[in-house]
Amino acid sequence: MNKPTIFLLLFLLIVSCQKKKDKIDFKNKLSGKTFEDINNPYFPRDFEFKDSTFIAYQFKRRHGNYKFIEKGDSTFIIIDDQLGYISENSDGDFDLLIIGKTIDDTLRLKQKKPKWSSEKIYGEWIVKSNKKSEQSSEMSYLLEPNKISYSRNGLEIESEIEISKTHDYVNMELVHSDKKTECLWRIISLTNNKMIIDKSTISGEYSFSTENNIELTKKR
Repeated sequence: MNKPTIFLLLFLLIVSCQKKKDKIDFKNKLSGKTFEDINNPYFPRDFEFKDSTFIAYQFKRRHGNYKFIEKGDSTFIIIDDQLGYISENSDGDFDLLIIGKTIDDTLRLKQKKPKWSSEKIYGEWIVKSNKKSEQSSEMSYLLEPNKISYSRNGLEIESEIEISKTHDYVNMELVHSDKKTECLWRIISLTNNKMIIDKSTISGEYSFSTENNIELTKKR
């Protein structure tokens, strides 16, 4: 008997022994909202739930499907073809144990709300670089509604963008001349004149890298 099956049987045993309680409408509580997994602060990941689909943000943005299954007084979730057990804790957060064929994972989902408006992101931003090879030329990004443009040494490239509902992720496909593609920004902090981001880049089909704490200054 494999590990996921053992976990599943244990959970079914536990929930079958629990006292009856009012059913929670998990779909209504999750749909249309964004949650962060606070169990893994060093590997941030957010989930933006829609009616039957979700968007996950981590090293890149990806789409998936989910649905709920009622079993007695308990609720299970099928997410990306993985079985999970979901419950609401006393803090109003959601505990989610994924018991799948490929992963065993425990998440604590806490609702997120925007810290700033999307309009604050728009404008021209200059990259502050500590690399000597990059200090001789100015690198800048121009963010507009639905579009980002990158400029350096006369080279200009652009991409469509989508900003997450919480305004702290910017999804793009910004292809550079070195065949690397910027795919996702995670905005760590944002003021009227400074933005700190983690930038995810993909090269090849599955090779991801993240550059942390990049400082950008807004051009006036």
